Amino acid sequence: MTSENRLFPESFSPDGKHLIYREESSVGTASDLHILTFGNETVSQPLIQSEFDEDYSMISPDGRYILYESNETGSTQILVRPFPNVEDGWWKVSRNGGNEPRWGPDGQEIFYELNDALMVVSVETEPTFSAGNSRVLIDGPYILANAGGTKDWHLGDHLKEAAGRAGLDLDEMEKAIEHPESHHEEVEQNQQALEECGHWGVPTFVFEKEPFFGQDRLDSLRWRLEQQRVPHRG
Repeated sequence: MTSENRLFPESFSPDGKHLIYREESSVGTASDLHILTFGNETVSQPLIQSEFDEDYSMISPDGRYILYESNETGSTQILVRPFPNVEDGWWKVSRNGGNEPRWGPDGQEIFYELNDALMVVSVETEPTFSAGNSRVLIDGPYILANAGGTKDWHLGDHLKEAAGRAGLDLDEMEKAIEHPESHHEEVEQNQQALEECGHWGVPTFVFEKEPFFGQDRLDSLRWRLEQQRVPHRG
């Protein structure tokens, strides 16, 4: 499949028969969602296409709904539609905006970012979709610090607190880079390895010469490993 536009894989259906991907800079539109269906022939077609932005899509664990963010209401909100018949319904999960939504593993919760907070909302999918009220799950600098949006992130205890939440010791990390010149060769080797596999940045994973860049592609990597029957290493 080729395109003059930028394509980004976003979510596989639980049965592995469909891949949702985002296409940017479509003619007359912004960012749209398309569906790739695998079978005797691989077929690609638009799924949610409008003059607005649709992004960060994810199919529910039961395969019946698709979650995504969109600015079609005038601000970026979290929306849900039936899948694959997306025109059969429309539900707004967020009330005051939101970004980067994800389903919980059991399909009974939806998580998303709102300013510097991580929000969660309980949902029901039987007999149809319904959502409760959103509540704050984590409130603080974590989300914005992670996204690079915290003011003066390099001052005070922002970094130390973020490192601590990740189980790391900032003092030990700083000692490890006291002599940055000693790491130049290692950095150059890593950069060369990334360029050779056709990708850049971290986190980057490569499986059988196929690159997976960014933490939002971990689901795609996991699906590929399971598809190739790579044994789980507990």
